[in-house]
Amino acid sequence: MSRRKNGEGSIIELENGKATFRQPIGYLPNGNVKYKSKTFEDKETALKVSNHILLQKKRENLIDSSNILFSDYADKWLTIHKKSMIRSSTYDILENLLSTHIYPIISDLQLHSITSKDLQKLIDDEADVLALNTLKGLFSTLNSIFYYAYLSNDIEINPMDDVVIPFHKYPLSSESKITVLTQEEQILFFKTCFKRRKNGRLCFRHGPALALLLSTGMRSGELLSLQRKNINLESREINISGTIARIKNRDKSCDSDLSYIHEIHNTKSVAGKRVIPINLWAEQAIRILEDEIYIKNDNDLIFPTKTGSVYTYRVLATGFDRLLYLCNIEHRNLHCLRHSFATQMLYENEDIVSLSKILGHKSPITTYNIYIHFIDKDKEEALKLLE
Repeated sequence: MSRRKNGEGSIIELENGKATFRQPIGYLPNGNVKYKSKTFEDKETALKVSNHILLQKKRENLIDSSNILFSDYADKWLTIHKKSMIRSSTYDILENLLSTHIYPIISDLQLHSITSKDLQKLIDDEADVLALNTLKGLFSTLNSIFYYAYLSNDIEINPMDDVVIPFHKYPLSSESKITVLTQEEQILFFKTCFKRRKNGRLCFRHGPALALLLSTGMRSGELLSLQRKNINLESREINISGTIARIKNRDKSCDSDLSYIHEIHNTKSVAGKRVIPINLWAEQAIRILEDEIYIKNDNDLIFPTKTGSVYTYRVLATGFDRLLYLCNIEHRNLHCLRHSFATQMLYENEDIVSLSKILGHKSPITTYNIYIHFIDKDKEEALKLLE
């Protein structure tokens, strides 16, 4: 096997006289090197093709990494290395983190000159104004960029190795509290969702959809992307396989003036693909959606707009706020419907493992940590269900 310099790939001679050129083309999400291989009739052909590929690669990387600015390097990391590995919505998040929180501070610094002290100051300063989850995303983004630079031999030392998140700036009392509807409020909410005018028409177009959220524990994105084919009233099951993602409209040839568009994506995790049982409240909501709300649309959505397009989260949340006001229920965020469903299931003695599957959590421990303090049970007994 003929070896090149680090990053230039290898030529492997095979027993049948052929030769394989194996070239590193990036990194997998777990940090391992990702390779691309091609086999040729002989070693000479493999050498000729590999030399041509390496020459092209050098032409595409004329910028000397020793002098490159951080912003230029990060742009290259995002558009070339990262883009093909992530969803469009994740790309938008990373782009926003870079442009809003990172570039204003270190964009003009040379990559190799950035120190752990520079990065720690950036993280500490941003911790004064950002929520903890956003700061974690910021930290992860910086860590990924510099780890990539280190593995690519563009820097000798990874400065992020000595940077830490200042958790002391986020006291436990500042953590967001989970709010739920009481059982009485849930009944009132359901009745309001299905309320009708004197002429028999629904008072609230969003009502059945919101009732479906409360009766199934679906995420709002899963509801907005729900297709009729995924609902089976005979077996009383809903198959969850997708969600709605709001992404930037990067199609320059598109006639639309919209800055953002909505796309249906697969669920983020394997656990997200699941089956949810249909109870009586959910059945009532589905039948109304099919008979009175549904119109033919390209994606066959069960809950489309009047023009057949995808509803946005904001519109759904606004409808939820209106119903809360009419029910004289204290304002809460839309996600509280999911929390309310989960706690109601626990009150009805649903075990945590089964509930975790219905909610699409990766682990029952996640469900336990979020909801166990809502029920009047012995915690040790609940933990046994996790074994």
